[in-house]
Amino acid sequence: MYLEISSKGEIEVEAFTLMGNSTKRDDNTKVGQWGSGSKYSIASMLNQNINFKVFSGDTEIKFTTQNTSFRGTSLKQIYINGEQTSLTTAMGHEDWLGVFPFLREIYSNALDEDKEATLLKVSNPNPEIGKTKFYIEMTPAVQDFYENLGMYFSGGRQDVLATDIGRGSIFTAARPEVTVYRKGILAFSDKTQNPIFHYNLKNVLINESRVVKSEFDMRWEVTAILKNLTDTTVIKMFLTELSSRLLEKNLFEKRLSWSASNFSPAWFEVANSIKIVPDAVLPFLDNGEANGGYILPYDLCTQLKAQFKELRIVGLDSDNVDAFFVEKEPSEDLLNKVIEAMALLNNTNYKKRLDNPLLKYGQFSKELVLGEAKNGEIRLSLKLETEPVESIAKVIIEENEHNKTGYKDETRVFQNHWISLYFESLKNNKPC
Repeated sequence: MYLEISSKGEIEVEAFTLMGNSTKRDDNTKVGQWGSGSKYSIASMLNQNINFKVFSGDTEIKFTTQNTSFRGTSLKQIYINGEQTSLTTAMGHEDWLGVFPFLREIYSNALDEDKEATLLKVSNPNPEIGKTKFYIEMTPAVQDFYENLGMYFSGGRQDVLATDIGRGSIFTAARPEVTVYRKGILAFSDKTQNPIFHYNLKNVLINESRVVKSEFDMRWEVTAILKNLTDTTVIKMFLTELSSRLLEKNLFEKRLSWSASNFSPAWFEVANSIKIVPDAVLPFLDNGEANGGYILPYDLCTQLKAQFKELRIVGLDSDNVDAFFVEKEPSEDLLNKVIEAMALLNNTNYKKRLDNPLLKYGQFSKELVLGEAKNGEIRLSLKLETEPVESIAKVIIEENEHNKTGYKDETRVFQNHWISLYFESLKNNKPC
């Protein structure tokens, strides 16, 4: 039995002899780029002793080998129709072992030439004028490729969830391994990681062995296609899966970098309809405060908040995402100390700068953060309970000045503001 790969047009012998003779390098609709794939494919099959035949029309192109040596190394030199070539069976080496590399290349080339190229299981070769046909021995591995074509080529998959014309497509995770296609052809797989979706990417770069050149760039493209989703159902499906599986050690999507591109407006629609809890905030929440929430990676949450500032995310209603704030009930001792601190300030000339700020209490993720100004509010850390009243008064003064000026911590302009206040106090020979 053979696997027949058939496409329109009759291949020239030179396609197997001239390295770099690709006519598809500048054609973004084509898979091939280097003009070397057909040569590597032949070398791979000969190296692995896989029987095959190639017909250009009704003429068979015959491939044989002869032993040779170069600087003491034994090689098998490839002959085509009895003519010596510069090719050897050592081409490609480990990158072209197994059946997928050469089957991928032969079928990809066929699709580049003929979108209706076929794969058939046949008993005997049947050459045909006007067509190129490869006949490859139906080994168990070739049989597996034939029966599970969707694992290697996304074109036949019926489980597509979303399509982005500019970037590619998203599929269900039909098997529990990371699967990334490039222009419909498998270019990356990893059985050690579990995915939420499978991906077909148009823009990811591959090397001459037809695998993803940079896993970092691949992850960037995966993130971009996810952030570009416009179907709220698929976005909700993704967030639900990500939240429920976040504790999985090898979940592929939880290690994406969410800084790639912008979220589509559909993301805000979904995110605004659910309760989002960053995973980093969990240690600061009391029992039950995360109930009903979607526990999501902190990086994803901060990127959502950065783009959609009106979005409510637990602990991220802050200008400083490195010191998120979780509101808590203050103790009676802390309340009494704050009342004393406010009374102290109101008995000084500083009272003219106090605008009856709204005080809130809670916990900051950064140990040293004791207060924060936010939209006229002053947020006070529960840690102030152990501080003296005068220290609390100083925190209130600092945060009040942030609210009045809009200046941020650790900025020159805020430093200049304090110098100006102090200077005015010196001129008047009285507290500011």
